[in-house]
Amino acid sequence: MMEANAHEIIDAENEGVRMHCLVSPMKFIGENGMLTGIQCRMSPLPINR
Repeated sequence: MMEANAHEIIDAENEGVRMHCLVSPMKFIGENGMLTGIQCRMSPLPINR
């Protein structure tokens, strides 16, 4: 989990960053030495019994 202040989240969204909860990174995608994307998968939720 990465923490952020409300203004940091708003700034990131204004810059086009898409936020997703409960995902795990699987692959980092780059082009010309720059990160251009991250391939993720949904993280399973624990079952409370």
